[in-house]
Amino acid sequence: MCEDVHKNKPIGFFIIDYSTGGGVERVTANLMREFSEQGFQNLHLISLKSSLEQPVMNYPEMKGLKILSQSKNFAQELKDYLCKHHIRHLIFQGDNMTIGLEVLKAAKLANCKAYPQYHGSPYAYLKKYPDAE
Repeated sequence: MCEDVHKNKPIGFFIIDYSTGGGVERVTANLMREFSEQGFQNLHLISLKSSLEQPVMNYPEMKGLKILSQSKNFAQELKDYLCKHHIRHLIFQGDNMTIGLEVLKAAKLANCKAYPQYHGSPYAYLKKYPDAE
């Protein structure tokens, strides 16, 4: 029973943007699908921008989709969304340090734990920097 209570809590997923062929979107969609398959049903997708109106990749059913403006105060918009939907856990695209810091700032103001996720390919990184192995 306790497990069911936790699976009803809202979880946010933040990506900088999404596109029909984007690797970041694929990683996020697959991760959200994994959460959904484990019984989590209160999932929210939050994005900073997109040229598409709706994400089309393999996303599970979502409770919320929020596209934030690219204004200087997107962190305030993110904080407001997190608070409004009582999101206390946010998994976010951590590839861009500038945006990542703003996400962390918004999460802190919303009393939300934020977990950065690297969406890049380790294979691509090692191919570009073979001496990193």
